[in-house]
Amino acid sequence: MVKGKKWHEVDCPFVVQTSRKEKRKVMRYHFRTRHIEDTIRIEEEGLLPQCNRCGYFTRNGLSAEHHATQECKNFAISRDKYYRALRQQDALEVNFTVGGGEIERVSQFRYSGRILDDSDDYTHAVQRQLARARSKWSRMSAILRSQGVKSRVAGYFYKAII
Repeated sequence: MVKGKKWHEVDCPFVVQTSRKEKRKVMRYHFRTRHIEDTIRIEEEGLLPQCNRCGYFTRNGLSAEHHATQECKNFAISRDKYYRALRQQDALEVNFTVGGGEIERVSQFRYSGRILDDSDDYTHAVQRQLARARSKWSRMSAILRSQGVKSRVAGYFYKAII
């Protein structure tokens, strides 16, 4: 059952094609991956608890043993990504105003020397910091080479810069 609808009222083309014993397990996997916000209830079993991390409906879904499985950890990551995307979508629909005028929405801006963007991708900032560190090291290493500093001492400078 899906939130008040019977299974045949839901627009999902998925059909379980496996032995009767495996059908429940396959349906639980399907709901965990494709119907993240829905609830299933198998009449013979009743409503089973849902794992608050991976979303799987099972008798031991709230146990530490289930949470320790690699499968639960992997699906917890994908659920987090799904809910993060929903929150970001909701945030895009919010408009801010100051003094009655709407503030323009920008996709990127500079804050404390770093470029922040609306996708929460820090790749640009990381690449910029690495480029700056390489630049500083190349200048410092030129000075150290010209002075004839031992490689061990140059290594200390390298660690301090990087």
